[in-house]
Amino acid sequence: MAYLTEFPIQKEGYFLFNLNGGEDRNVYSWLITYDGKLPFSYLTKQAYLEWRRAAILEGIKLGDAYNVLNKDLLKQNEDLLNGLSAKERNEIAIIDGKPFANEFKGFTDKNAKYKTIPIVPNLSYFNTKLPKSSPQFLKCM
Repeated sequence: MAYLTEFPIQKEGYFLFNLNGGEDRNVYSWLITYDGKLPFSYLTKQAYLEWRRAAILEGIKLGDAYNVLNKDLLKQNEDLLNGLSAKERNEIAIIDGKPFANEFKGFTDKNAKYKTIPIVPNLSYFNTKLPKSSPQFLKCM
């Protein structure tokens, strides 16, 4: 899993990223892709919470010193997951603040200043007949 801080904007057939996302200084990057498609997919709220559950359970399994904290985090995670409606489960996960399992503050909206958007590779985007060394998208600063 990887993370973005801003959604890309499609402009003239390319995707434009504001890498800084700050008000005082903007640094842009272009992503050149096949047919205007993205090489990654956004995680849904359900998929993110299921990933988070697995991360917390791994911490509990390791029996580290934070087991009490991990059990509380697991309960909070399960309560949040069970509280989502069917529609909410399929919405794009936009995380408030940092993405780490033990720092999760909840979900926010796309207009939040400090947000994190989890992504995973979109396997249907990639041409599997090409050698793994062949670039299939380019990021230009």
